[in-house]
Amino acid sequence: MWPRLLACGVQKWKYLFSFYNAIAWSLMATTVGFIATMEQHCVIHWRFGWIAMFLAWINFIMYLRR
Repeated sequence: MWPRLLACGVQKWKYLFSFYNAIAWSLMATTVGFIATMEQHCVIHWRFGWIAMFLAWINFIMYLRR
């Protein structure tokens, strides 16, 4: 995560509007949301998990295409 923050500081807006980086940051945010709601077994917990799995799959496909 620290290298991503450093790259964000160096490249500024170009880094934030890259599709690959947006997927990676969204994946990190939804994973943290899934872990943070672990004690509560509500619908939002599983939605965070589902979105995180979907973004992980998209990230994996993008990694294979490189």
